[in-house]
Amino acid sequence: MKKTVLFSAMTAMIFISACGNTGSPSNNSVPATGSTASSVLQTGNTPAAKAKKGTLLFFMNPYGAPCQMQNSILNEALPSIINTVDVTYIKTTNPEDTDAFYAYAIRGLPSMIIIDNNNTVIKRFSPGIQNSDTIVRTVKEL
Repeated sequence: MKKTVLFSAMTAMIFISACGNTGSPSNNSVPATGSTASSVLQTGNTPAAKAKKGTLLFFMNPYGAPCQMQNSILNEALPSIINTVDVTYIKTTNPEDTDAFYAYAIRGLPSMIIIDNNNTVIKRFSPGIQNSDTIVRTVKEL
């Protein structure tokens, strides 16, 4: 049991650290978690999600260069998707978000998942940087 827990913890740390640590967030603004990850896990939605088709969960390390790049791309796509999904940032730097990383089996960053209003995963993007067109197209297909 101890070996499994230790292996899982080490594996998670290795993948999360793959986003790098530049020492400080980039100039791209990284919003505070809109709804806390725990509220998303408990209720399956953000406050405005009932009128929308779901919530895009963006799992990130705010200090990692790939995550900062994905944040810039997501901000570019936001005007095209905001009427369809809410966006919730789930960060490695927020201790309250830890449960969400485990609940959704996040092993690599950046990662994005779209959940419906019942907290069911609708779409899981491949870990890594997704381009704006892929994000917009996927959300429009909901």
